[in-house]
Parts: sequence; C-alpha cells; structure tokens
Amino acid sequence: MSRELSPPSRDLIVIGTSAGGVEALQVLARGLPGDLPAAVLVVLHTTPEGPYLMPEILSRVSALEVVLPRDDGPIEPGKIYIAPPDLHLLVAGDRLHLSRGPKENRTRPAIDPLFRTAAASYGSRVIGVILTGKLDDGTAGACAVKERGGTLVVQDPEDALYPSMPASALRSADADFTCRLSEIAPLLERLVREPAARAPDVPKSQVYELESRFLEMENLSSDEMDSIGTRAGISCPECHGLIWKIKGTGVPRYRCHVGHAYTALSMLEGQAETQETHLWQALRLMTDRVSLILELRSHAQHAARREEASSYGAQVKHLQKNIESIREMLKAEEIPPGTDRAS
Repeated sequence: MSRELSPPSRDLIVIGTSAGGVEALQVLARGLPGDLPAAVLVVLHTTPEGPYLMPEILSRVSALEVVLPRDDGPIEPGKIYIAPPDLHLLVAGDRLHLSRGPKENRTRPAIDPLFRTAAASYGSRVIGVILTGKLDDGTAGACAVKERGGTLVVQDPEDALYPSMPASALRSADADFTCRLSEIAPLLERLVREPAARAPDVPKSQVYELESRFLEMENLSSDEMDSIGTRAGISCPECHGLIWKIKGTGVPRYRCHVGHAYTALSMLEGQAETQETHLWQALRLMTDRVSLILELRSHAQHAARREEASSYGAQVKHLQKNIESIREMLKAEEIPPGTDRAS
C-alpha cells in the first residue's frame, strides 16, 4: 500500500530591497517570531566600503538569530542570513553559496541571483519578498520564483519609501500578496505554517543553467550566448563588451559575454553614467588642448608669425564653442524616465 507524501512546507524566505531597506528590514525582522520554521535570506544593496552593520542592527530588534552567511554553509530555519557586501548570496541545494561573480543590475550583491537560485533549488517551498527600492532589481527574480511555483509577496508601492522596485515587480510578476510593510511579517508567519502547493512540472531552464556558470566565474562561448539570447548591437556599460538580449525570462534582460547582467532600466542607468563620464573626459581633453594652443599662439605672436597666430586663434574659438556645448549638455542631462541615479 503506497503512502501519500505529505505536502511540502514553505521553509525558505528570500527578501530583496535597496533604498529604504534598512528601515524596512527592521520593521519586518521585529515582527517575525523566534520559532519561525523557515530560513530567511536577505539581499540589501550595499557598497563594499565602510563597516557593515546590518547584522548588528537587525539583531537588536529580531527574535531570530541574525548572521552573515558562510560559503557552503547549511541553510537553517530560525535564522536570518544577510548577504555580505560585494558578494552574491546564492542557494545551491540545501547549502548557501557566496560568489564574486559579475554584477547584476550594476550591483553585488544583487537580488535576482538569490531569487533565481532559490527558485531552482526550493521550487514551491520559496516565498519571495520584494520591499522598497529604486529601479527594478528583483523583478526577474520574482518571475523565476513564480515560474517554479513559489509564493510572491510585494510591498504596496504606495507604502514604500521608494516605490520603483515593488512597482516593477507588480508590473511583471503575478504577485500572490500585495501588502503594507506592517502586514508582511504576520503574513509570512502564516504562510510558513501552511503547506505549499505541489511544485509545477516545469522543465529546467537552459537559460538559468547556463547563466549560473557566470556566478562561478566562468565565461560562456559566443555560441552558448547565441543559444540563450540574441545579439543586441549595444555594448556593456561595465566592461564595454558585446551584449545579448536574453530569451524568455519573463522580463527583458541583457548580458555581456563575461556575465554582467542588466534589465532595460539598469542598462539605461549604466549608459547614462558612462555617457556622463565620457562627456567629462571630452571636456577635460578639450580644455587641455585650448591651454596648449594658446601657448603656441603666444609663441607665434612673439615671433611675429601673424598668419600662424591667427590660425591658432581660430582653433581656440572652435574648441571653446565645443566646450560650451559639452557644458550645456552636462547641465541639461536628465535621468531617463523611470530610473534613479542611486540604488
């Protein structure tokens, strides 16, 4: 007589946030009980500079143990694992993995890799949570969670300090719950104590499997990149390599052949920053040329070489006109609609 398998439990919560996330995570951590039968993995966009105080900050308000993960460490219920600065936090089976792989959406740690790998390993046992933040990191990851049968919780954008990230997730992924921040912890406590739905019979994604090699610091060949994307005819803002538009991942995404990954919005952000850098470089170069040409004109004037001095004067006027144009471009430069400078 065959025994019916018991339904799986939702025992992994993955949370992504950026701007406004320090405050939001404190509210959420304060509301989670100490006997939570699930592990909580958190990515908060951070910079590698300066002391990292998030574990200490959350430990002050959380009944759960708050720890920095270690590579190949076990995933244990009742703990909150915070991604360290400058490292992607990933799920590999029932273990944690830390990676110095290429940045995604111009940040490391990034939310999408955590959500993708959690969905691949845990399927319907995953609860993905998107909180306050700028731009749209986490949207592709939210789609991956839903694709594998997981549950998606998104903070109400009207309740978020920075609404861009949750609003983007709601546009692209079919969220199961949209809540105010104060309602999320009680909801998570209820969900982890309920059985999860059976995981859908979804074949493994060739795209995600090949992309995972980037997180292991491997490169893909051009043929492999062609198998998962189409050449976009643009260059990577990070390394200036060729970019592919990745096929069939729920939301438009782009990767270069060494692995830097972007959504359309983060690509626009990267291009805007690169453009500004190049404009400043052009301004500096032209200013240097004016100084040198003025010196040459002075020598020509002292030597009574009037025609030569006049030629140098015309070059200076032309360069000064171009310098003024670049200055006006820098003054007038605007952030593309729907994007933010910092995330």
